[in-house]
Amino acid sequence: MGTTVKVGQDLLSQVIASPKVRAGIRSVADDLAPSVRRIALEVGAVAYAESVVREGGTRPGTKSVEHIRRPYERVLITARDAAAREWGDVNVQKQAILARAIAAAGAAS
Repeated sequence: MGTTVKVGQDLLSQVIASPKVRAGIRSVADDLAPSVRRIALEVGAVAYAESVVREGGTRPGTKSVEHIRRPYERVLITARDAAAREWGDVNVQKQAILARAIAAAGAAS
């Protein structure tokens, strides 16, 4: 039979908040942002490429059963036409720029 290991909330919180975990999460966003910009420029979406930003922080833990505060990083596109370029609409053909960058990052890892 296998051994069961139970990790306490305090240890889990310390691990999640550690500099190495935060750096790993930040690294993913740091790698993704330039890829999004490159793909956007390839399809001629200059405003989209210029609006790529990375932000991070710590989730408050209010929705977590254990109230664990988790770090996060996200890549945001603030261009007005970002949703239209990503998913398409009546005026813009779907380009899936962010989705393509995420898929490429997954294939590379």
